[in-house]
Amino acid sequence: MPGEEETRQAPGLVVTADGSVTLFNEDAGELYHNSAGAYTEALKNYVEPSCAVDTLQRTGTLSVLDVCFGMGYNSFVLLQHLAESGVTGQVVIKGIENDPAVHTLAFSHVLEDPRLQEARALLPATPVPTGAAPQVSSGAAPQVSSPTGLQVVLEVVLDDLRHELPKLPEHEEYDIVFHDPFSPRRVPQLWTADIFRRYHRLLAARRGRVLTYSIAGAVRGGLMEAGFAVWRTTAVGGKYGGTLAMFPGDQPPPGCQPGEAGFGERKGGRRSLVPFRDPDFSATKDELLLRRSSEQADYEI
Repeated sequence: MPGEEETRQAPGLVVTADGSVTLFNEDAGELYHNSAGAYTEALKNYVEPSCAVDTLQRTGTLSVLDVCFGMGYNSFVLLQHLAESGVTGQVVIKGIENDPAVHTLAFSHVLEDPRLQEARALLPATPVPTGAAPQVSSGAAPQVSSPTGLQVVLEVVLDDLRHELPKLPEHEEYDIVFHDPFSPRRVPQLWTADIFRRYHRLLAARRGRVLTYSIAGAVRGGLMEAGFAVWRTTAVGGKYGGTLAMFPGDQPPPGCQPGEAGFGERKGGRRSLVPFRDPDFSATKDELLLRRSSEQADYEI
């Protein structure tokens, strides 16, 4: 029988408006996905604006860093989208997730969705090998092939993002980063300009892109400070949409709107774009909020 602490932290399953399931996390006080639809959010805020089909057609390979892998929706919907498109090639996905219980639900619940039938066929029948770095390496994950010509390598490292990200070799290149933690107001530690700079270096050689559901000013400001141009992706439910971060000069997919400023902001102007800063990846939530508040005080409203 689980102890009191384990029971308190155990999230409960919730059915979202599009029929897909998500979880409610009591500690964060948030759902893991948009209540309008976990599947729909993954498709509209992550997969479609990633232009993954174009990248795989052009290069024959696709490398994805799925941060806060959680229940796996972003990666699973991506695989489904690729399979439905008929594109061929190798897809390598590296996930980072700090909650093994939530990760297990990816295989016991999410892949039961009939909309993910082809994605399920591309994955092992049992959960992928996991473990805290450095025990799990990219070579530890099995490759699964399908009759459609897609070869998939999926690895999920069970570790905190701020521990794992600095360990990634800078020669390890990614086409896409899915960034999907709880909201910036809950965990600002995972939304810093310093994390986004790491992404910029990992993406630079292949001119990839970062996708997230958040349009918070601190998030867009941090991405811009890291060297990205930002765009707004399709709105899902009652939200304003998500954020697509690309290298300046790259063309966004159809339907994306400029996102440097203006959307989702009530007041504050440039003050709202002041990012969270954590250069040594060790600050607490309160320290980050205080630093940002102090820096914002230098701006006039």
